[in-house]
Amino acid sequence: MSAIPSMRLAAAIVLLLLFAGALPAGAELQNHGPEGEYFHDTVSGLYWFDPACFHGQARITLDLMADHSTTWSWATSGEVDGLLNQVSPVGSTIEEVIGPRHSTITGGMRWMGFCFGSGDDGWIVQSENEPFYTQITSTDSQANAYNFSCGAWFVSAVDPVTTTAVLEDEGTYFHDLETDLYWCDPSMFFGYTRPDVEGWLATHTAWSWATDQQVYNLLGKTSVDGSAIEDVFGTRSMTVTGNRPRWVGYFVMDGIVNGLLLQADLEPNHTIVTTASTQPGAQNFNPGAWLVSDSDPTPNEGASWGDVKRDYR
Repeated sequence: MSAIPSMRLAAAIVLLLLFAGALPAGAELQNHGPEGEYFHDTVSGLYWFDPACFHGQARITLDLMADHSTTWSWATSGEVDGLLNQVSPVGSTIEEVIGPRHSTITGGMRWMGFCFGSGDDGWIVQSENEPFYTQITSTDSQANAYNFSCGAWFVSAVDPVTTTAVLEDEGTYFHDLETDLYWCDPSMFFGYTRPDVEGWLATHTAWSWATDQQVYNLLGKTSVDGSAIEDVFGTRSMTVTGNRPRWVGYFVMDGIVNGLLLQADLEPNHTIVTTASTQPGAQNFNPGAWLVSDSDPTPNEGASWGDVKRDYR
């Protein structure tokens, strides 16, 4: 046999092996969620929020999600490290699976987020297997992550698509199927002062002020039909950068900190409640009110909300 064909065959085998090595061994990380806002690790079974969904949020704000969401919790650094060597499905990059990169680095891309017990520090995930970027090739800590507008590593043992789709629009109020609480649309009280709302509550005894804990429990939740949060909560109090809707409302606490805000940050459709915070001086931000009831208000709310406002203004 001629040596030339043998050499060509050997070269072809080497190229095939190299090409095969550049491709993922299996679809271990899968894009997940109606808008690809989550990803699923099929090896560990864990579900993850794309870290970019929380870029730029303060650690103290993110802690509210971890403390009050019934689905999401902080990932540990060990769980983030468990993503090492995981690969994306054939034909897709890691970025298409775990969301927009935090930054571009020499020879690759980087994602950064706070995690459990990290304080002001964060954890890095990188893909450097250029040019395909189909594998997570390194993880590491990042000191003072708050200086880098980082995101967050949130993880769930259950499928968030099914567990968080619990907010049901009922017109002028909405129902949280998880807690079985009914909520007035905060927008129904735009223009009210806190005493105005107190007056309304005095004659509508099925309703009461929501606590901060109850408001924060709405974090991470979506509508039952995947519609925008504005379709559930009603008209936004204000719009912030990126056309993101924000709702400000009075709640049970009076005094200097007299309001709470909720915000839907996931662009472009704003379908998930992702931010909560206190709002000092709420009266300056077109506030509504966070009011709850543990019984279905439908039989008791025969009068239109316009009539109610006229009666109690």
